[in-house]
Amino acid sequence: MRLNRGMEILIALLVIGALALLAFGLMAGGFIAASSKAQRRSKQDAPKTLDAAFDGREDVVFKITGTSLGFDEVVLGAKARGYRLASQSDDDRWGTKTLIFEKRKPQRLRPPARERGSA
Repeated sequence: MRLNRGMEILIALLVIGALALLAFGLMAGGFIAASSKAQRRSKQDAPKTLDAAFDGREDVVFKITGTSLGFDEVVLGAKARGYRLASQSDDDRWGTKTLIFEKRKPQRLRPPARERGSA
């Protein structure tokens, strides 16, 4: 059976398309595996990362990416280190967020009324 020229081209295009889909699938799987590994690593290093970022400065800028600590982990870690979230922005379509934290000022407690001279 002899294929005409049009059929040969169609078959070649289908084979190339199938190979391209296979290559794309392998690359996507590799990317997902690599980002999962990077995210696991960043969770393991969370205490060191947060200690380094929230080191006593008045203002801290922290970027969250697809492979960094998650939003909740950063905000709670900052709170535990005496910071509060002052501002946030979505930087790009890939989900990168920029968080700005401020060092919390120690609150002075007012003495009870009897110590202030009230009757």
